[in-house]
Amino acid sequence: EMKVEQLFSCHGVSEEREVFLATLSFQGHAMYWWTSLEKERRINHEPLIQYWNELRSALRRRHIPPYYDRELMDKLQRLKQRVLYEIKCFKCLGRGHIASQCPTKKTMVLKAQDHYSSLDEATSSSSSSEEEAIESEEEILPCEGDLLLVRRLLNIHSSDIEQSQRENLFQTKCKILENTCSLIVDSGSTSNFCSTRLVDKLALTTKSHPKPYRMQWINEERGIVVNQKASIPITIGNYKEEVLCDIVPLEVSHVLLVRPWQFDKQAIHDGLTNKISFQHLGKKFLWCPLSPSQLNED
Repeated sequence: EMKVEQLFSCHGVSEEREVFLATLSFQGHAMYWWTSLEKERRINHEPLIQYWNELRSALRRRHIPPYYDRELMDKLQRLKQRVLYEIKCFKCLGRGHIASQCPTKKTMVLKAQDHYSSLDEATSSSSSSEEEAIESEEEILPCEGDLLLVRRLLNIHSSDIEQSQRENLFQTKCKILENTCSLIVDSGSTSNFCSTRLVDKLALTTKSHPKPYRMQWINEERGIVVNQKASIPITIGNYKEEVLCDIVPLEVSHVLLVRPWQFDKQAIHDGLTNKISFQHLGKKFLWCPLSPSQLNED
């Protein structure tokens, strides 16, 4: 699919000729499916497929299994778990976190009856400050609108979907050059990523990667070489920022913000609500995730 779009762009193919050129390469079962589809539309007096986006949607409905999206998300989850397991904390010697995120609590030293160290007072003061900070945070809901380059891979009624965030990554919608795009925040990698299709569709400016590298987990057979970066102008509510991302053929999202973005923003993820709080230009923001039913609608 991406290769076909690249050929269209390279040869300057007009929209009216895209379907004709794409179907020229059909053989065997694909050709039988295409001729049957055209015949069925004529019999039912339905308009014939004339544009590439219509053909692409028909191909996805016919050939992409309904569980494909879940498999991609599972791969991303397994990658995160594998990376976390390899990290070792030098404070408690445990795995899955670093020393600054160690859950081991400091010990309070009791000096005498009814007397205690100032650590308790500091903790209380810190908790009070955190509550005040939360009150001053700007809560931002996902952007509205149909996604750019929509992939409708699941067909589940929203009434059958568990509304809990327990098994969901943080996912939201943002605006990129006035286009509604999907965005995932996760900590399972060391680079921010953006989709190759997003960069091509919006004709974003790219530049060479200063340290090219090979990624094996995206394509398990031979891997890909990551050698380009792009600055992605992200807008969600009053939050506006250009984030430098490595360009890779992502399928699960248009943008994937990971460890570098979270570190720079001092982001805090609430595991229960799946919300993310952070600071940007001296202002506090609280991002709200898409609900499971909203994810299914996309």
